[in-house]
Amino acid sequence: MANENILVVEDEIIVAEDIRRSLMMEGYAVPATASSGEMAILKVQEHHPDLILMDIILKGDMDGIETARKILERFDIPIIYLTAFSDKKTIGRAKITNPMGYLIKPINKKELSISIEMTLYKHRLERKINENKAWLNTTLESISDAVVATDPAGRVKFMNPVARSLTRSGIVQYEGKTLDELFEIRNENLTGSQGKEPVETVLVSSNNMKIPVDIRSANIVDEKGNMKGIVMVFRNISERKRNEIELKKINMELMKADELKTQFLSVVSHELRTPLTPMKAQVQMILARYFGEVTEKQKTSLEMLLRNTTRLDRLIGDVLDISKLEAGVMKFNKSKADLNEIIRNAVETMKPKADEKNLRLTFRGEKIPYINLDSDRITQVVINLVNNAIKFTNPGGTIEVEISHKDKACVLVRDNGIGIKKDDQKRIFKPFIQVDSSYNRKFEGTGLGLAICEGIVRFHGGKMWVESEFEKGSTFYFTISFDYNPDGEATLKLFEEK
Repeated sequence: MANENILVVEDEIIVAEDIRRSLMMEGYAVPATASSGEMAILKVQEHHPDLILMDIILKGDMDGIETARKILERFDIPIIYLTAFSDKKTIGRAKITNPMGYLIKPINKKELSISIEMTLYKHRLERKINENKAWLNTTLESISDAVVATDPAGRVKFMNPVARSLTRSGIVQYEGKTLDELFEIRNENLTGSQGKEPVETVLVSSNNMKIPVDIRSANIVDEKGNMKGIVMVFRNISERKRNEIELKKINMELMKADELKTQFLSVVSHELRTPLTPMKAQVQMILARYFGEVTEKQKTSLEMLLRNTTRLDRLIGDVLDISKLEAGVMKFNKSKADLNEIIRNAVETMKPKADEKNLRLTFRGEKIPYINLDSDRITQVVINLVNNAIKFTNPGGTIEVEISHKDKACVLVRDNGIGIKKDDQKRIFKPFIQVDSSYNRKFEGTGLGLAICEGIVRFHGGKMWVESEFEKGSTFYFTISFDYNPDGEATLKLFEEK
């Protein structure tokens, strides 16, 4: 209440002044009064009142009802009629202007005050509702999806322009029609929907184009939970379907390329190893003086040749292993075995190499049950991890190999070497990846060893990971499952993201 501007339109000056004083006592502002329709319109333009009290009988050519009609054509101002006439004809004419109130003279001041307050409140509320409705309509009209709203019986009450463009040919009036009358929906390649999940189907447009859409729906309920209708959204998924088809083609091409690459690596590696084996054997025989004495210069040259053929042989072996793992054709000869013994033997094998570099290599193990595994492949994993530890640990350092178990057997190889930066730790189990820094670039390697080890471990139902701090050392872990089923079908995705 209070401070709202009210325009009093009353042809009797004394009555108008009495109303004006009463309103001002209630706290309203009454900047002007008017006795004719023409004057009332001018005062509205000048003062823009919040409410008009309009007498029906006025001076001049226009009565109050005609004046109200002209004002409402240009301004959004609530009007309360004041009149001594209550006949049906007058009330009928007044209704056309949608008045907020109708008070019969003589005016009761208390009733007038209540009527003003209720009118102002109702008008503010209606204005807010209209604003929200305008926002909603604009949003629905401009949205790129087709939006349809129905009543509880399934008869359409609203459709936005996109929805109207998808209706059957020739349909203009949509209100009251059913969805089946408006749309041609075919259940081609229909994907089932449960709850709020969308249904994928096909909608045939007016020009007979088949448009793949997904349909989402939700109930419209009032504040008491009563269902008032259903809103449905049809989303055109043509682009998504095209992308899915294209993606399938690309995946098929990638699979073919991957298969060709694996075959190529396997064939080339095998063909390279075939001549390399007798070459290496011949060099070893010459160094063993099988063909006679060799000079010191010849010995130095032959030893360099043997080192490089050995290195090349190891590289080819790694490439073969990677291609076999990737193709899922690596053979695993599994049997019940003592993991403690396997690890201990591997450590003993690597001790001479550790001694050459003045490194302390130790092993500590717990007694664990026998496990189904491939002894040679697990030995390969341990030797590779210990070899890496030797390679990346400075002379005088230590390397520890331990085995423990809870629900799985766990093996760790810990060193106090150069360590691995955190960002590099995520990449080292991928094939052909080496830590690329000037600090450790001097260490030779193919970047295949850890990828092979990780693949072997996962084939045994375990996993491999690393914990490391740069320049302080690394600890590599791998587990082997006790309940690994060697007869079950093994599925190995060697290079999957983890």
